[in-house]
Amino acid sequence: MLTILKYYSFQIKLYIWTHLRFIFKANGIILIYHRVRNTDNDINQLSVSIDNFEDQLVKLKNKFEIVSIDNLFKVGKTKKTKLAITFDDGYADNYLNAFPLLLKYKMPATIFVTTDYINTRRIFWWDVIEAVVYNDRFRKEYKINDKESTWKKYGEIHRYLKSIPEKQRQIIINRFIKEYKLFINIKMEDLCLSSAQIREMASSGLITFGSHTCTHSQLGRLNYFLQKEELKNSKSKLEKITKNIIEILSYPFGTIDDFNINTFRAIKATKYRFGISNSQDCVRTIDRIFHLGLPRILVRDWKSDKLIITLSKLLK
Repeated sequence: MLTILKYYSFQIKLYIWTHLRFIFKANGIILIYHRVRNTDNDINQLSVSIDNFEDQLVKLKNKFEIVSIDNLFKVGKTKKTKLAITFDDGYADNYLNAFPLLLKYKMPATIFVTTDYINTRRIFWWDVIEAVVYNDRFRKEYKINDKESTWKKYGEIHRYLKSIPEKQRQIIINRFIKEYKLFINIKMEDLCLSSAQIREMASSGLITFGSHTCTHSQLGRLNYFLQKEELKNSKSKLEKITKNIIEILSYPFGTIDDFNINTFRAIKATKYRFGISNSQDCVRTIDRIFHLGLPRILVRDWKSDKLIITLSKLLK
């Protein structure tokens, strides 16, 4: 009976969060970045150029009160709307390109790290998919000849690898790398952060860290014990590196299909305070009560004016 009650309590909260949240007042924003780098290859459009990122920071600082996530729900120092900056995955370019600018403008941010990749030469598995669909030999073999067919093949592989266990996924990823001779020359910015980089940023007082799990697996497809292991081990690793308590989790992929009631059980068991999603919305008054599904706004490689206009429309 207790299990049934917990299940329906979860369903009610989820329904309010997904269907009724828009009746509540918008009173804050969490931005989600992934990469800050200059590139022409970005199939998921998750990279923001260095110049655009700096311009965005300047405009954001003028328009909003920039705060850390744990200060979103505290009384503000100004009448400006509060805004928190976050990065998912934990790319080294967050340290190389974003961190100097955040220091320059004294703006706090939170970086969510996929911890199994720390201090390794491993490429994130979704980047291996991108590399393989742009590989000349692969494209010839699978008759990929335009943007549409490239995206279609990428999506097919990504959906499949996202759905399978990490060990099986890594076997396929390693096979791609070996078969198509990918990443012969690895750029540092394409790797995950190192322990030293994480420690330096954490010691700045501006950058806080959170978990993005160990393997960037789809939590909703894992049983409770595997989810708990992902959350516990990633939290422990980051706490050892930063010497700080890790209390915030960003769900990999971050849609409503990517976490479930077992995720919330695992969060409680591993003592996280916040769960951050990729649901495209402002923070609303309802989020003061339900901290395990905080929404974010995904930032593209936009000029700053477009970003400010986008955020202003969402706040209305």
